[in-house]
Amino acid sequence: MKSYLLFFDGYCHLCNRSVDFVLKRDKNCQIQFCSIQSAHLHPLTPTLLATLTDDSVVLYCRDDGVIYQKSEAVFEIIRIIGGVWKSLLICELLPRQLRDRLYESLAENRYKLFGKKDHCRIPTTEVKDRFL
Repeated sequence: MKSYLLFFDGYCHLCNRSVDFVLKRDKNCQIQFCSIQSAHLHPLTPTLLATLTDDSVVLYCRDDGVIYQKSEAVFEIIRIIGGVWKSLLICELLPRQLRDRLYESLAENRYKLFGKKDHCRIPTTEVKDRFL
């Protein structure tokens, strides 16, 4: 079973709700989480650091070094959590350029649509081991 690290915007309400969604459904605890505002970013490889922006989810596979971004990250997360959510993989039939443009549009407007926190997420004791 592979191990992943999911980078997210710690100030974004949508991003934090998405982390909650994944935490609840990742039954095998394959995914750990790291806010892009975290001090834990400094030991990462330059290649991985270069992919991190505050407007894109990044999923890093620790086992094979693959970096998933935007819609590809979303689809890989869906594969990991499985269940009924796998039916959403039908959207992969859309051209990647279109999927990523839809993703970018949502990312650009996420603060307007969902709001922004004043501070980064602080994990609860129940899930603290899942966060860097």
